[in-house]
Amino acid sequence: MGQRFAVQARRGTDAASFGRISQPESSVNSRLCRRVAAVVPTLLCAISIGAQVQPRYIQVYASDTTHLASPTLSPNGRWVAFSAESPDGESNQIFVVASSGGTPVAITQRGAKDALPVWLPSSDGLVFRSTRVDGALMLARIDRQTGRGVGELRRVTIEPVQPGLTYAVSPDGKEIAYTTTRVQGHVYIKVVPSAGGTARSVTEASDGAITQLYWPSAKSIEYGVVNQATLNLTAKRVSSGGGSPEVIRHYDQTKGFAIHAPRFALRGARVRINADTLGRVSVVSSTGDTLAQLDSKGSRMSGGLNQHLRLSDDGGTVTLASTRPRTSVRLAGVGGDGTPRAFRPVTDSALMDEPIGFSGDSRSVYIINRHQPVPRLEAAPVAGGQSRFWALPSNASGVFPTASGRYAYVVEGHLRDSSRVLRLMDLSTGKLQPISERVRGRRVQPHPEREDILFAEANASRLDFRRYVPGEGNTLIASVDTGHLNPNQNAGSAVFNQHGVVYVRVIGDTARVFGQRGDVPHLIATVRGFVSALALSPDGHSLAYTGTRRDETKPRAFVQLVPLDDQLAPRGASTELLGNPISFDDLTWSPDGRALGVSYQALVRSDTVFTWAFLSPDGTTQRTVEIPRPASFSEWNTYWGKDNKHVYVHTSNDAESKFGVWRVANAPNERPQDIISHETNQVWDYWISPDEKNIVYGPYLPARNVIWKIELPGLAVTKP
Repeated sequence: MGQRFAVQARRGTDAASFGRISQPESSVNSRLCRRVAAVVPTLLCAISIGAQVQPRYIQVYASDTTHLASPTLSPNGRWVAFSAESPDGESNQIFVVASSGGTPVAITQRGAKDALPVWLPSSDGLVFRSTRVDGALMLARIDRQTGRGVGELRRVTIEPVQPGLTYAVSPDGKEIAYTTTRVQGHVYIKVVPSAGGTARSVTEASDGAITQLYWPSAKSIEYGVVNQATLNLTAKRVSSGGGSPEVIRHYDQTKGFAIHAPRFALRGARVRINADTLGRVSVVSSTGDTLAQLDSKGSRMSGGLNQHLRLSDDGGTVTLASTRPRTSVRLAGVGGDGTPRAFRPVTDSALMDEPIGFSGDSRSVYIINRHQPVPRLEAAPVAGGQSRFWALPSNASGVFPTASGRYAYVVEGHLRDSSRVLRLMDLSTGKLQPISERVRGRRVQPHPEREDILFAEANASRLDFRRYVPGEGNTLIASVDTGHLNPNQNAGSAVFNQHGVVYVRVIGDTARVFGQRGDVPHLIATVRGFVSALALSPDGHSLAYTGTRRDETKPRAFVQLVPLDDQLAPRGASTELLGNPISFDDLTWSPDGRALGVSYQALVRSDTVFTWAFLSPDGTTQRTVEIPRPASFSEWNTYWGKDNKHVYVHTSNDAESKFGVWRVANAPNERPQDIISHETNQVWDYWISPDEKNIVYGPYLPARNVIWKIELPGLAVTKP
């Protein structure tokens, strides 16, 4: 890159301090400049920094069970202080560990949330925010030689301090600046002796939230103010004795999360967090050139970034806390004992291999490789052997191969975008063909056995539901006005198939269910309360929906079955099913439409089992099956087997982070079979092979929490 910096040595300034931003000591020009500048203080020296500063990573501490946050290097470089959350999430403790690595020492005990430790300049004390004193600041004395706590904790401030890095220690360690909020909502900056005592007001801010408070010198305090509307950051300076603040700089945070502080501001450079990347941090010069690129080794960083990334006093070291989801692709036999085997090696990268299903012949597993510079679609043989690969667009957010293996549908765009691009990929050539540029990504459903796909497309104030068939183009199923309809919600607000769409409009405390084919909506039901799930039969002639009514003495869960005509208008009276359960968890039709599956919790034994019921299209019960239910429980996706008599149900034991997949049969005397419940991890989705012999899933293993010390040779802190 060759970015050059002009460094002027002025009278009364220590010329040697400028040398720390130069090239390495072997640079003849750098040494010559420092020597001459020491003799001739008015000389202007041009010092060139290399094309890229190469960070050096040192792992200080790691844990698979505890969330680590806010690491900060002591001024003497010997210790790193950090906060760690207890496994139950009820408390946070402050720990100190040697910066070269080792076993952490607890500075505070459980029972409160102690967070955001900040070192005293003498490296013999830590200031932190604690709920044990209602959010006020406390001080812990530290033995400089052993890193252990010394003496009792001491309360520093009387009033609570704003959450976040809204306090800082003066350069001489004698005072602490902090922010607090009064009843009027204004934020005040105050200063208190670090040993405790009477606080004095310095200034107040009513134009935004104060962040990143620090002392550039003993006589002044700098801080950032984030505008609540634009989220942009304004850096200000005020005298530590009080007075009117002055504006230093404005940061446009639409281009990256900005950190403004002397421990984050390098000579001629500043640190900017690129918010839309996976934990990547850029050291950016004042002219916008990147001097160094850091990452958090696979962590997705979000919110409060300045709390988890700190620069040392000399600017040459970064401490960073990261959380890395540990992932792998697992494959297990449905008919076997359920013991899983890893289909991929365990990795600490959040850019994982993501399984998305099986080929139509059950011989291959489709996987998205996101750890490559360009994401790829992989077809990996179940029995082992050579994989096939196809390059994907860099912003591919969803891939749906067809049952024949001839095509794949690709959705492009960020998950949070209101609309995305849908393309058809020819797997024989890898070429992409556009289908729609305004597709709603959460409303894309390929047919499990055919080549066609259904999708919803945004069109001004309407949502168009369409069917696309390769070689034939797309046809309109229904065009729905989006008024009082959230088009970005999941299937709870709308379901559709090739026969039409059923959706819910909510006004106040009333939900109205509509069916529609073409342009004309038909009112199916009105519910004072809410509707939580919809299930439209494959032939479009029956609708089942669940919810909670509020028009009686107390809320009551229900499930209704309504017959529909060809236009999805009601053609007869609705039928209430299953009496009066406590709640309903799932609602799904078999592929042939001859059975409706409903999972629910009944009043009897609801704490130990949940019930799966198979119902006929007329509402009569075919069979009910009880499945063991852990105390902490949630239920996820359900798949039907090809025989239309078996369902595969995903359950999660939230308390123990264990998951299970049950095979439940609509057949006499066949007990439910627990296929997978052997791993401690979380699984958000899974796929059953078409021949129903294998299951593939991508578990999130216990997260790897790591504290890094990152050295940045050749960079130094700006002098005030």
